[in-house]
Amino acid sequence: MNRNVLIASCMVFVALFYACQDASTNITNESDPAQEETQDLSSRITAFGDPPCLAGPEGDDCCEDQLLLSFDCIPDGGGDNPGGGGFNGLPDRFQYVNRGNTFKNIYTSHSSTGTGGWSVNANFSGSASGAKSNNGPAIIEFNNKLYTYYRGASGKDIFYAHTSNGSTWSGNGHIGNNAKSNFSPVAIVHNNEIYVYYVEENGNIPRVSKSSNGTTYTLNTRLRDQFGNNLTCCGESDEAIGAASFNNQIYFFYRNGYLSSNPGEIYYRTSTDGINFSSQVTVAGNWPHTKPSASSGIATTVHNGKLYIAFAEMYEPDTAPNFGPFSNRLVVLRTGTNNTFQWGSGTGGDIDITPFVTNETPGIASDGNRLVVVYKNLNEDIRSYYYSDQNFPGSTANGFSTLGGLSRRSQGALASGKTEGGIGLVYSGN
Repeated sequence: MNRNVLIASCMVFVALFYACQDASTNITNESDPAQEETQDLSSRITAFGDPPCLAGPEGDDCCEDQLLLSFDCIPDGGGDNPGGGGFNGLPDRFQYVNRGNTFKNIYTSHSSTGTGGWSVNANFSGSASGAKSNNGPAIIEFNNKLYTYYRGASGKDIFYAHTSNGSTWSGNGHIGNNAKSNFSPVAIVHNNEIYVYYVEENGNIPRVSKSSNGTTYTLNTRLRDQFGNNLTCCGESDEAIGAASFNNQIYFFYRNGYLSSNPGEIYYRTSTDGINFSSQVTVAGNWPHTKPSASSGIATTVHNGKLYIAFAEMYEPDTAPNFGPFSNRLVVLRTGTNNTFQWGSGTGGDIDITPFVTNETPGIASDGNRLVVVYKNLNEDIRSYYYSDQNFPGSTANGFSTLGGLSRRSQGALASGKTEGGIGLVYSGN
């Protein structure tokens, strides 16, 4: 056995360190390292006699399934940061999912920085390669895997798929009791459990299905208001809700429909158990934008202790009640010092009404340094930009936002790809 292989094994299995150290003193180099590199992989000796473990389309889960890792078993992170998450982790990178504009297949792309260098927008590989959706999918990280949730293309069932390396996907399983919806689902992780929210089929009552392991899901429970009644919400669109875990609570967002008295008005409620919610709060602020309106769902993320939401604006808020044409501007808003969505003089909250336009739910995520937004423009192209208070690469030609002094950096170059429906975005890894 080669000394280098044995030492590598000792590093992985610390508990066997002393035994390995004793054994290594009796081992000598039995082969020329240059010749060993030319040997066929199948003939290479791996730690403790395990067969070679190949990461990628034919063996992405082998590193997870083998009790004893072989030296050859390194997860294929692919693209920007191969194996960046460690032996059994996801690469450190931003990753989004979207629905194609022609055949409804689900696609994915990733970037290690979110400032550019996005991989080719590719169809899922693996057993979930045929995943299709009628609407924009959601994506989260849970227990070193990525999970995506979506409404099926041929019906209203809600499905999920997962990956342990960000590249090869498994699943197409139903969530709790064959949940069905007319809308896109949203998903969050709260207190080490997955919460999948959606609006029930042929109704306006939101429900939740939970999982503690990512494979078994609870029955679909109706949400309740502060009086214990079924909560109702959510407009007439296929994307109208959002959720976030923030300050030890779950925030549930929803908006009015186009035909209501206050079209697009955004509300939220909070809960400690994800089922029973507080009274409704209107997202509002000071002049000139008193009550932002949304024509999309509400994307969320937490960045440096603040909760951020992003959405497609329905109308110019200051034109109410004489609503004009659709605005379609991409809006990002964050909580102020009192953890409510207020902005203007003395509130500590901030809003950025960007020059970018979209008519679907954007994706938003943070790595702690950069706040990245991925969105669909009106030509169905996928675009991105990011905020930062640090000197990352990129121009500030698009101006400065009012998000606490964060500068809005120029759009990162994305690989070619068209999308229809909203975009789900997550930052995975450490």
